[in-house]
Amino acid sequence: METVEKIPILGLGTWKRTPTSFVGCIPGCLMVCYAIGSDTSLKLCFQLVCCWCIEKQSSLEAPGDVTNAVKVAIDAGYRHFDCASFYHNETEIGVGIQLKVKEGVVKREDLFIVSKLWCTCHEKSLVEAACTRSLRALKLSYLDLYLMHWPMGFQSGRNELPLDQEGMVIPSDTDFLDTWEAMEELVDAGLVRAIGVSNFNHEQLERLLNKPNLRFKPVNNQVFDFELSEEDMNDMLGLDRNLRLATFPIAGNHKDYPFNIEY
Repeated sequence: METVEKIPILGLGTWKRTPTSFVGCIPGCLMVCYAIGSDTSLKLCFQLVCCWCIEKQSSLEAPGDVTNAVKVAIDAGYRHFDCASFYHNETEIGVGIQLKVKEGVVKREDLFIVSKLWCTCHEKSLVEAACTRSLRALKLSYLDLYLMHWPMGFQSGRNELPLDQEGMVIPSDTDFLDTWEAMEELVDAGLVRAIGVSNFNHEQLERLLNKPNLRFKPVNNQVFDFELSEEDMNDMLGLDRNLRLATFPIAGNHKDYPFNIEY
């Protein structure tokens, strides 16, 4: 990876961890990041063990649970945090990080912080503002890695999941190649150290890698599998492109829906 020297192997996933639902975490997911080589093949780069939330049965939840989870994770040795605007908890994550920095437990440069561009912000004019919002929430001056969360652009606006009358996502007329150009500008501006993608299929990756005037190659393709068996985990070691990922049924009508072809 040209712009990333190393990524900590063990990281904390923060999806479904919100101030009103998180009370603890259990191992339950394997996140796989594939570094993209010069020959456009995908090489297994690292395995990131995530923890997912145990939701309270009671409606009474204590504030600060997300912040406390981050603090405990840092004390336990976690240095990699996988975040996203869509997870709605970056402010609480940022508080936990800054508290540990102030305590002297870690320095900012010890941490590897990832965030993601949501689908409603694929228009080129919206990308920098979206990244800046995540930075402001996380209380950081830069991200180590910024990912395009999905290859699909949704109708922009305040609704993160704009749906039509049939309950399907309303697409935007954006092209992820144009979105990528705006993400490249984030590297130029020093807002992010590296950029990558998430949930892309191999045709979409190859289209991006073959983009004319590509200035920064995606350093990874982050994918998820929420219920990996031991056999799945063993098979993962021999995977190249055929990945079983998280689906997104309400976006199945989108022209860039990644699961319309085999990975």
